[in-house]
Amino acid sequence: MNPVFVPILAIDTSGPITFCSVRDDKGSFFSETRTRNQADEPNSESISEVISSVLKRANLESKDLKALVYGEGPGSFTGLRIGLSFLKGISFAHKIPLIGISSLKAFAYEFKGESSLIVALANAQREELFCSVFSTNLSKEFLAPTIVPSSELENQLEKLIAENNLQPNSVIHVGFPEMELQNCNVLSPQHCAESLLSLASEGAVPEFVMKDLVELEPLYLRAVNARTIAERGRGLLLK
Repeated sequence: MNPVFVPILAIDTSGPITFCSVRDDKGSFFSETRTRNQADEPNSESISEVISSVLKRANLESKDLKALVYGEGPGSFTGLRIGLSFLKGISFAHKIPLIGISSLKAFAYEFKGESSLIVALANAQREELFCSVFSTNLSKEFLAPTIVPSSELENQLEKLIAENNLQPNSVIHVGFPEMELQNCNVLSPQHCAESLLSLASEGAVPEFVMKDLVELEPLYLRAVNARTIAERGRGLLLK
């Protein structure tokens, strides 16, 4: 059975690069990336510009889209919050289903089949990493998204490999750790938004269901990050 394509847009703002892609009803991708300095964060204006650009190239308008996909993180708190808020606005205005998918899984998707174990990484600040570990075809997640001290990454992976009887010499690291890691060559994904679209569309006829937008949140692994600025000012941080 031939796959059925409908216009979908995906964006990921979890790391140092904003990824955006539209797939039209013919299955063609129209994609752009925006790299920013480490001190910068994406803002509504820059996200609006990249979305408008890919839609124009695809000869589509926001109202033509049948689904929106966002990389839910983990990653930059500000980037994730702004990216999701912008897509919620489009979803609400045009009643378009909004779907969240792990950014780490999208990083790994680009390298399917290249190794028996795929370690997806993102910068968690404080000399720590967001980490998730997948099998070669992503059918199994050996380690759900978690925070790992960068100095402990190698030991944690050795333990996981031993517990699951995996091949220690067939491991690749992918993502955006944004720090030097010993004995580790990290491959940078180039097509994260396209990967999100592919993951959201698995199956011959994917179903996109409208959900309560209030319930959709980025994947925050630090509880403190989910608190508002006002709550932080009142000293309500989790200890």
